[in-house]
Amino acid sequence: MTVSAGLQGYVAEFAIPEAQWQSTETRETERERSRRRRWVRIYASKVWAHLISQGEAWQVNRFVAIIGVACPYMDNVTPGFAAETVKPIIDAGTKKGLWEDDDSSHRHSTIYFQLPDPSPSGTYRLSVYIIPIPKPYHVASGIAINSIRQWDDAGEQPDGFEGYSVTFAIPRKFWITSNLTDSDLLAIQNGHHKALTWGGKEATEIRHQVADSLLELCKYTWLDQGFVPTEQFVAVAGIQYPKQTDSDPDNAAETVAQILKAGAEVKAWTDTSSKHCQAVAFYKMPGQCQSRYHIVQLLIFPVAPTFHIAAAIASTALEGWETYQMTRTHKTGAPQ
Repeated sequence: MTVSAGLQGYVAEFAIPEAQWQSTETRETERERSRRRRWVRIYASKVWAHLISQGEAWQVNRFVAIIGVACPYMDNVTPGFAAETVKPIIDAGTKKGLWEDDDSSHRHSTIYFQLPDPSPSGTYRLSVYIIPIPKPYHVASGIAINSIRQWDDAGEQPDGFEGYSVTFAIPRKFWITSNLTDSDLLAIQNGHHKALTWGGKEATEIRHQVADSLLELCKYTWLDQGFVPTEQFVAVAGIQYPKQTDSDPDNAAETVAQILKAGAEVKAWTDTSSKHCQAVAFYKMPGQCQSRYHIVQLLIFPVAPTFHIAAAIASTALEGWETYQMTRTHKTGAPQ
């Protein structure tokens, strides 16, 4: 049974000038953050519109977004830091009708990895792969299945190749998400729900102060729960919220970045660059956690030298469609 071409996905290319680039590490005012997001959203809308007009992009229902990141330099690149720039690109796709919504019920997972070649000087390049997936598909299972296959092909499986998990309970005052402005974070530190004002200079450094505190908290969790040191791995972050919500899990990229940095500090790996962390994937865990907390379950999969995240997701997604269509045909007695 073959899978229709419309289920095989598509790719969009974006070139972001350095002046408009944002990472989870960028130090900027709230006003500058808003201005850069607006520029990227307008630019991305034009790119999506062009692809739609050429028949090179179309509406999908449930999908995985795989983000390839190329920087003007190639040393110590951490692709997950690009989440701040990717957010307005995905928002623009929503506005253009490429998906009904970019929440977790439609965008099952967002995955970041480094492209092999650097981008031109002064420009960052993003390759956004949109991979449609059937309802039963789960990103963690897809990565695990493909990773084990690669180890089997390699003929030698290291200790702990099946992976492990570490669970982090993050108090609300240390939770950092792209949906919270700096003023919101400052208000939360002072015991308030949300900021009443926006754009003041007093909140400029609060994001990095909270990140530093979160880093220290996460180091204790790593040491308390234990880990298996690994040289090359994929990190899959399952996010659980205190309320039943379809929030976008990669909004938590800043929080997960501190968790990964803490892993490096306790020697779970050398650093968070793509030399070691080959990809970071986000998905929403079912259920809800205790009020005023968020849960991050970090799954760590050691990967073989032949592993490639985009190929892993694409191949297991197609297999998922074949299985899904066979199941539907068996139930109804006719092809779907």
